[in-house]
Amino acid sequence: MQGTAFRFFATATVFVVFGMAWGIHMSATGDHLHAPAHAHLNLLGWVTMALFGVYYHLVPSAGT
Repeated sequence: MQGTAFRFFATATVFVVFGMAWGIHMSATGDHLHAPAHAHLNLLGWVTMALFGVYYHLVPSAGT
């Protein structure tokens, strides 16, 4: 894997680590005020970037 697909997967990894850390922090403190923002970070960050990475890996000509 290289190029655009790799960059999308790397970005997805950053988003999922940050999203999990935020979720653990919310759980530990009991403050779930920002739960919708956490869910959107995981959905739009992790899932969307990973799906884009899969697409660009399967269709490498789209990344040029």
